[in-house]
Amino acid sequence: MNDVPQIVEINEIIEETPTIKTFVFDWDMDKFGVPSPGEFVMVWNFHNEKPMSISLIDKENSRMAISVKNVGEFSSQLHDLKVGDKIGIRGSYGNGFSNDLTDKKVLAIGGGVGMAPINAIVSDLLKKGNAVDVVPAAVTKEELLFMESLEKSGAKIHPCTDDGSFGFEGFATDCTVSLLGDNSYDFAFVCGPEIMMKGIYEILEDAGISAKDMEHRPKFQEMLNDVKTGKINYIVAYKLDRVTRSVRDLEELINILEKYNCYLVRDRDDVNTSTANGRFFVRMLTVLSQLE
Repeated sequence: MNDVPQIVEINEIIEETPTIKTFVFDWDMDKFGVPSPGEFVMVWNFHNEKPMSISLIDKENSRMAISVKNVGEFSSQLHDLKVGDKIGIRGSYGNGFSNDLTDKKVLAIGGGVGMAPINAIVSDLLKKGNAVDVVPAAVTKEELLFMESLEKSGAKIHPCTDDGSFGFEGFATDCTVSLLGDNSYDFAFVCGPEIMMKGIYEILEDAGISAKDMEHRPKFQEMLNDVKTGKINYIVAYKLDRVTRSVRDLEELINILEKYNCYLVRDRDDVNTSTANGRFFVRMLTVLSQLE
């Protein structure tokens, strides 16, 4: 990290959307450090300085990029720059995404220019052997970011537009709920407007996406409390891996349900834990899900 602005020359400018441009420049990773996806840099235009998210970290070619939406005087001045012009870069700063994941199923969601750090983390995730589904969300088709590069990267893309002009029609929260109906994920990364992130956080928390066990799933614990107080007699799951992928957690759950005369039912095929055969089949399905 450097605390003094380093003057860099803009090597490439990509017009991503009518309002967003990506500025690519060389960055000495050995001298100034390797940024982490999710961090930001301070950008200096020789008059003022503003924070900007990093959208590209190219270690092999010692390049970095920022993606900037034209929303005010400072960003407008950046949008007027040409290839060969110079800017000052200081940083990187912030708490980047923690990424020690390998061979996981990951969901990455970005709203608007919030796709900048998502683009950076997706590249890193794919290099480590993870399977990544990406939800680029925008108001309209013209504002969707990084579609072509993400498709080439090998990620599975689920575009989402508020007006339905491309991909899923609705908000990123709606698209996330739809995806969770047919898919299961080990972890998720989210960046975008605060209201979007809050909504998606609640959805993911309820689905237990980032939780390692039942204990860290608040909504799941609420349900178990209702079981123990006799408010619930049956738990119906569309897919078993929406309940748990952990064999240990499943055994604990079945024991709790039996103790309080409650049963787990799998909606797809009417398999349930009220019979010995049903409990055996549910256990086998959980073993297979954990192996996945």
